Amino acid sequence: MLYGLGAMGQAGVTRALDIIRKELDLTMAFCGHTDIRAVGRDILRPPHPPAPQFNPRTFRNVEMASIVGSLAWKEGKPSIHAHGVAGDSSFDTYGGHILSMEVGTGSLEVTVTVYPQQLERGIDPKIGANVLGLRDSH
Repeated sequence: MLYGLGAMGQAGVTRALDIIRKELDLTMAFCGHTDIRAVGRDILRPPHPPAPQFNPRTFRNVEMASIVGSLAWKEGKPSIHAHGVAGDSSFDTYGGHILSMEVGTGSLEVTVTVYPQQLERGIDPKIGANVLGLRDSH
């Protein structure tokens, strides 16, 4: 919309809205609907697929390019959930869940963001996924 406004003024906004409406019509048609009032949660959030089976692997002589995750509580104990990307000397990269890690050389820099609420990890019964939630610590 802002692009349309900046490029062509009111006519640009009208054109942008027309494009969005056509995209919505096409997307709804792909889902078998022609009326927005017929769209329900079942189309917006399909059933949660079964959890993938992990195939843990060990990597040696790689350099971590990125690690992102959370430190939360799960069933009264600290729980680390981390994803990482590592690269080898051939510049091949590997990514996924980090189940364990040993720093052999160099160092590991960690930035921690502290929240005033407690992060709690648990299964959301609506979607069947292991999710984070904020809980007041008072």
